[in-house]
Amino acid sequence: MLLQLACVFAFVALYVHGQELCTRPDGGHGTCIKYVQCPDIMERLRGRHKAGLNLAQYTCGFEGLLPKVCCDSCYTPEGNKGKCVHVKQCPHLNNYRYSNISSEKFYVRNSRCFTGRFDVCCGPLPQFNTEPWDNCQSQMTAFPPDPASGCCGYDANSGDKIFGGEDTAIDEYPWTVLLEYNDANKIKTYCGGTLISNRYVLTAAHCITDETKLPINVRLGEYDTRYDIDCVNADCAQPLQVIPIESILVHPSYSSFTRKNDIALIRLARPAIYNEFVRPICLTNSDVLRSVNEGVKLITAGWGRWNRTNNSPIKQKVTLPLVSIEDCQNAVNHTLNPPRLWKHQICAGGEPGKDACKGDSGGPLMLTSDGLLHVLVGLVSFGPKNCGKAGVPGVYTNIHSYTRWIRRNIYP
Repeated sequence: MLLQLACVFAFVALYVHGQELCTRPDGGHGTCIKYVQCPDIMERLRGRHKAGLNLAQYTCGFEGLLPKVCCDSCYTPEGNKGKCVHVKQCPHLNNYRYSNISSEKFYVRNSRCFTGRFDVCCGPLPQFNTEPWDNCQSQMTAFPPDPASGCCGYDANSGDKIFGGEDTAIDEYPWTVLLEYNDANKIKTYCGGTLISNRYVLTAAHCITDETKLPINVRLGEYDTRYDIDCVNADCAQPLQVIPIESILVHPSYSSFTRKNDIALIRLARPAIYNEFVRPICLTNSDVLRSVNEGVKLITAGWGRWNRTNNSPIKQKVTLPLVSIEDCQNAVNHTLNPPRLWKHQICAGGEPGKDACKGDSGGPLMLTSDGLLHVLVGLVSFGPKNCGKAGVPGVYTNIHSYTRWIRRNIYP
């Protein structure tokens, strides 16, 4: 049994991915997080018992002026309120550990809490029914949909630009976004990102850590940056959605020198409106590096540099082979600075004339199943200065390593 538990849960230290363990007023353990992320605290602040809440008793620190509280409540993967308990105290999650259904096992992994090694967020019994996209609208929340729901990772085309890529279809990869920056009172786009729910976008940390150049908006539904309304033949996209950024969370262990933990979470000021040109991608439920010897092909898309000097106005895509970290390390030793890679990165590419490039940073690296379901496996991080260099893959942040950090920092 202990071996099976170990296969589902990773070791949780006293301080992991920015989550500090703390002691609550009742003597129980919790994690020190922003008060807006704690379901119990927010429920009491919004309810009739606000007067009876002594927030100072729960306060364990501050993030700027916002108090952090010691919280033992949580949100389930689909956004319902739950409580962090040992997995054996949550009957349905305990049963899912032994299930032969992959979606149930993945649900357990995505339910892990930081309060203890075997703690999970126990909430209402989840539903795993696959619904057609038209029936997904009412289910869309700030929380990333599960791939088994059928409510993410499908585009209407199903059935730093991309160097050496090709134009996408106008409705292809509707989760790709552009970050807008205010540069000398002009709106410019320097990085991409990926929509994972109606309130959250993932991007690279290095895109938003320059205090002199911070993004202010997220542009969704873009195809051709030269026009306000995009049309290809008789197919016209809906108007762009430009949504202000409410907050940005950079991974607390990000290093601008090594590019380790090159990931950040953007919260939109209001929910995105879904249509054929704006939809979320699924977060991966498995580590693509396990398939490195199977000839896996991955896809990246964006508006970055497409020859050696100019960004593409039209969204581009390119298919790249997955490369092992070991082979990638040998290839980049004398070409990239810094060259030292680690297990939480993915390498893809190395084919001449095909690569992500300047302007694609933060954009998606995708794995597709039968050309239909797309899952996010990586984010564009860095690569050779001369994009598309033969034998030198690009380096991407491995999303599988950060799914728990992502989910734990999302709130309604």
